[in-house]
Amino acid sequence: MYIQQPVDLNLEPGAESRLKYGHLWFQQSTRFKCPKASVMIHLWSDIVSKTKETMALHTLMVYGLNQSLSTITYEAGEADLCFYSTILDHILDQTQDLSKEYFESYRDAVLQIYYNEALKPNVLNTHLQFYLLRKEAYLITDLLSALKNLSVADVAAYKQQFLSTLHITIYAYGNITRQDAISFFDYTVEKIRPIPRSTRKLIDTSILDPGTYYLRVMNCNPNDVNMCLARIHLLGESNIKQQCYNKLLAFILSEPAFDYLRTKETLGYTVYLRYWRSSPGGTLHSGISLVAYSPANKYSIDYVAGRLTAFWRRIAPRIIAAMPSETFKTSVESLISVHQLEDPNMMTEFERNWDEIMESTANFNYREECVDAIANPELTKTTVSNSYCLDFDTIDTNWETLKNEYTSINSIDIANALITCGYDEKQAMDFMMKSYSNNNGNTIDNSLLLEHGENEANEQKAMIFINNLFKFRSTIQYQIGRNV
Repeated sequence: MYIQQPVDLNLEPGAESRLKYGHLWFQQSTRFKCPKASVMIHLWSDIVSKTKETMALHTLMVYGLNQSLSTITYEAGEADLCFYSTILDHILDQTQDLSKEYFESYRDAVLQIYYNEALKPNVLNTHLQFYLLRKEAYLITDLLSALKNLSVADVAAYKQQFLSTLHITIYAYGNITRQDAISFFDYTVEKIRPIPRSTRKLIDTSILDPGTYYLRVMNCNPNDVNMCLARIHLLGESNIKQQCYNKLLAFILSEPAFDYLRTKETLGYTVYLRYWRSSPGGTLHSGISLVAYSPANKYSIDYVAGRLTAFWRRIAPRIIAAMPSETFKTSVESLISVHQLEDPNMMTEFERNWDEIMESTANFNYREECVDAIANPELTKTTVSNSYCLDFDTIDTNWETLKNEYTSINSIDIANALITCGYDEKQAMDFMMKSYSNNNGNTIDNSLLLEHGENEANEQKAMIFINNLFKFRSTIQYQIGRNV
């Protein structure tokens, strides 16, 4: 038997008593002729991210449980046996709470993990992005200070509060019956006995206008010569159509970005451009990230930032414009083929559906809807070009900060850079003259190309400088997270 998509059994008539504890997604499948079943259990509570103290307590509790469970379940894991009841019993066993000796060693270990993560430029970069994009997020320094003041009693009290306020999400997939899935959910609820709650409120997310948000922080490790620069292109809340255009744009630009920034400019071993989407508050957001990890003893941060900006604002629009129609058509067909690929095994299908459940949109037809959007006959190179050119809010900034970066930008031979990426400057300009003409219909709007002089000043106004991280965050408005 094969159920094409997961269904939430707790939304069915007569399941109201289960729904108040969470959601039970079920998908019986013998499609891959495998006798196994996979069950994912997500235990969530809104107290985890309420304060920096509860976030630190949760990290400490989970670390301690992982350490003890790795010993208890080792033999069963090696034998590929199910040991869920053992895990649950251990989590709930109050006699297994940390002793003072173990608490000190676990806290030291978690402190070291935080220190190590902060020393990695790419991790620190991502950490700061989350801090600015989510309301209930905390800096590593906040978590470090919170950890130092915790006690064994704090962990025990937090654990009890966490277990009593749970919202349970279970996804049962594979060679398993409907009744078995329900029994699994009921067993979990009966063992934990959380307080019933009708909905789960997702986190509040930042409302940021499209634009360039400029933030620089020092590497936490003074002996590390590496730096991580990320140009995050935010679309904000977006629908399937906008996401697909964004995905196609990244699909087209990812290889040229590597060819130019990694191969020609040799900015570092890790350089990439990629599309992303997320729904932290229950509404879909998407964007494109252009990232480079570079050695600071080889290039200055202004030099690398200038190269990234030049690729995004000067080279990328010309690449799109210079694409022959057949090449554009091939890119569209290739992206469609990617979305039409069948899941090769049960774990791939399981993980894909679980990701949709965790996105809180549970759109299991996402791939099919993407194909419909991309295969639309109205989608042309001009459509993608127009979706690339966003309007930026005018916000005054410090021009002095950008001077060195523009020295890097203006030293680039754009025609040669396009050749490196496999495109022709003349074809690009011919297309742009037709597509980006002003109201007179015969000249190109050069501000779209980020050229010299006056247009650099225009770009300056499009920059939002975050000189004080805390002050900037205090001005952010938030979109209230959905209830699911």
